[in-house]
Amino acid sequence: MLENKFSIFICSLFASAGLLSLPAHSQPSASRDDALSRIANNGYFTIGHRAATFPFSYVDAATQKPQGYTVDICHRIYEQVKAELKRPDLKLRYNLVDGKNRIADVRNGVVDVECGATTITAERQKDIAFSYAFFVSGARFMVKKQSGIQNELDLRDKRIAVAEGTTTEKVLRSVSANMFLNAKVVPTKDAASAFAALEKDEADAAITEDAGLWGLASKSKSPQDFKLIGKFLTQEPYGIGFRKDDARLAELIDKTLLGLFASGEAEKIFAYWFQTGPHVGEPFEKSRLLSDAFRRPSKFSPL
Repeated sequence: MLENKFSIFICSLFASAGLLSLPAHSQPSASRDDALSRIANNGYFTIGHRAATFPFSYVDAATQKPQGYTVDICHRIYEQVKAELKRPDLKLRYNLVDGKNRIADVRNGVVDVECGATTITAERQKDIAFSYAFFVSGARFMVKKQSGIQNELDLRDKRIAVAEGTTTEKVLRSVSANMFLNAKVVPTKDAASAFAALEKDEADAAITEDAGLWGLASKSKSPQDFKLIGKFLTQEPYGIGFRKDDARLAELIDKTLLGLFASGEAEKIFAYWFQTGPHVGEPFEKSRLLSDAFRRPSKFSPL
């Protein structure tokens, strides 16, 4: 018993003097997992982008380079990383992600930031961290202007296209029942197909997130033929995803987003991609929810 106590005492003295190494698994993991240290060692910063999520993150057909509203914001984060590391030579890399692998690619360090149109949810926050919301979207209806449909009540007995098996389909069926719309649901494989049904007059309306519908209309032959109607049926804040438990990277990303909001730069980036840029068919109306997100930055999500 005394020998055991003496051994523990000696080991404590050696450990405090730095003469006794602790097992590898007991060493703090922050240094191993610190993203900024890894980025500095690798010599590059990796942005995870989407292929066709216009206008947030997509590959431009002419240049074959990723671009978009979210990509521009992530470029500002990249510049902040270079300044923080004092590495003007730090390279920028792009890595294509999709709806299925984007969360895993962030968690596994395949990308440093995920720059698409990813909704902040409690479930996703179990796996990754998120920036302040840089956009707030929500499910709304889109119709053709010439249809005469002005609001949700005008959709009574109408055909409404929606991506099958999605939360939006559940919302549509609930709204139809609660407002006695008797909507004729037209199930489609995805949001693009729902818009296509509206475009080809196979449906009287389409429903999904408003920014997504606007983006699809903007890429159509006649953007001026379509309009969004009604109130938000859901509220979905978009955030930039990055690895959890990385205080240095989190602080830097927060600093970048807050700086963009405070300086008005976020407004300019939004205006270019949604209202005044050369690729804008019909300007996107900035919602009160988005204005509030810029004025009072938050990471809160109702989902």
